[in-house]
Amino acid sequence: MTKRIQILKTGPLQDKQWEGRSYKSQTCECVLINEDSTVDGVGVLRLGSELQGDKAPGPGLYEPVFAPVISPKDRKIGAVLVAVTAVQPRRVPTPSSSS
Repeated sequence: MTKRIQILKTGPLQDKQWEGRSYKSQTCECVLINEDSTVDGVGVLRLGSELQGDKAPGPGLYEPVFAPVISPKDRKIGAVLVAVTAVQPRRVPTPSSSS
């Protein structure tokens, strides 16, 4: 199932440290959109290093590409956003009014 994301806001690039190791982190607040253009939910996505800083996407509608990563904090495998393609919003059919 292909889903799209609508990025509402991209946060600042942050310098972080975990167990003596420095790393950079950046997130964006997003709406997850189903194929029928309905909202599935709202959440936060981590940006991969490919999309951090000046390369971070701004607000808009995108087809996302994710990559699996291992968290340095708890070794859990998760996904980060590594690429986006801007798309035009799909038209949502409106009921026709009969007169």
